[in-house]
Amino acid sequence: MRIKSFVPWLMAVLAVIIVVFLLWEAPIVRSAVGTGMQLAAGSLVPSLFLFAVVAQLLVRTGLLRPFERLTAPVFRLLHLPKASASAFLLGAAGGYPLGAETVAALHSAGQLSRSEAEEALGFTNNCGIAYVVSVVAPKLGLTTAETLAFYAIHLLSALAAAILLHAFGGTSDTTAPATADRGKPEPFSAALAASVRSAALSMLLLTGFVCVFAVFTALLRQIPISFPAYVGGILELSGGIAALTAGEHTTAAFLIGFGGFCVVCQAAAAASPHKLRLHRYLIGKLLQGVFSAIAVKILF
Repeated sequence: MRIKSFVPWLMAVLAVIIVVFLLWEAPIVRSAVGTGMQLAAGSLVPSLFLFAVVAQLLVRTGLLRPFERLTAPVFRLLHLPKASASAFLLGAAGGYPLGAETVAALHSAGQLSRSEAEEALGFTNNCGIAYVVSVVAPKLGLTTAETLAFYAIHLLSALAAAILLHAFGGTSDTTAPATADRGKPEPFSAALAASVRSAALSMLLLTGFVCVFAVFTALLRQIPISFPAYVGGILELSGGIAALTAGEHTTAAFLIGFGGFCVVCQAAAAASPHKLRLHRYLIGKLLQGVFSAIAVKILF
């Protein structure tokens, strides 16, 4: 009991130490937050916002259902939830964290059960093709053919991780949320307003997480120890990729496969309102990173 009584005091002291440290390093913190906001406003939000609106709109209006029926045989063959096909496609098109946002929307609409949604989180939240083409490929010096192969490995590794996860931890729970309008499409006007609102809130969260992890990375650089480039990438993907040099294909493959803890927090922000657990997400992304790195090491 005595130990437990000291825990709140220890946490309070730790909080004070952190605040004092941040105030002491205020110039670095301010610069890092500015860098994070520039990254979010100049690159991430412009490339993700419209995709987020469209993804929400497609889910809310039920326009994805024909595509789900078309891809159902493939996903059934892989023993994956058929409704997750749309989240996989939109996640690949729009990039992090659109896959997780779409899974949450599908669960809210009654098209994925809780267990299916938690399973889908593990393989649908992927790096976007635009980011690989515009950022990763020039950094690594990849040709067009190599870029396509690199991205194909990224997506195939996600599916391989999903199959492995399902084989060892999948469940047969297919009970969808018990709502009055379960799976019922919304009117277009209401769906559009809700989609824009949801996407805007997601972009605010994205900006906040990017700024927080930009501060973490900047403070980490103040430690007089030489860290490998991938350490920063494990925290925040964009900074880690920027620190790589041409030819570090294996490290880049792992980083974009895992996505970094900044992306984990973004996925958690999408999943937590629906009480979706992230244990399969974390295992799936780690497996995807490892599979991607191994495949790239062999083929490149």
